[in-house]
Amino acid sequence: MPTDTSESTSGTQPNVLLSVVAGSDGAAAGAEVRFASGRRWAFASDGTAPSPVEAVLASLAACQVITYHYWAARLGIALERCSVRAEGIFDPRGFQGDPAALSIGYQSVQLVVTIGGPEAPERYEELGDSVDRHCPVHSSLTAATPIERQLCLEQVAPLGGH
Repeated sequence: MPTDTSESTSGTQPNVLLSVVAGSDGAAAGAEVRFASGRRWAFASDGTAPSPVEAVLASLAACQVITYHYWAARLGIALERCSVRAEGIFDPRGFQGDPAALSIGYQSVQLVVTIGGPEAPERYEELGDSVDRHCPVHSSLTAATPIERQLCLEQVAPLGGH
């Protein structure tokens, strides 16, 4: 997907390409993710590191906190504390191909947002509504985002060197 470099009215680029590469050395239980910035993050399915499915919830919770602080400042709402707990119902049978599974991804996600500050409750409701409308990860999970896959095959020598 190319980056749209046209200027928006706010002076920032409207579309920015974010790039992440995940790979493994043949170990089915894990993958290392390399971000375009050079940072790395390990994932696993054996309990030794967060799973990609857990990372979805972590990304949502972190993005919510960031978005709460951003929109509180933008709306002039005093926000002294903010924490978000994200919990999801996930049926691993979908990943495993079991037809009895209700879904492959999360069936539902619940957010518990705890905020503190001196404002009237209505102001925090206004803030929460703004966050729900503007949180990028929230939008990505609730909107039908098209995903295109391109499969690139590499020939690998068979084991034993034949």
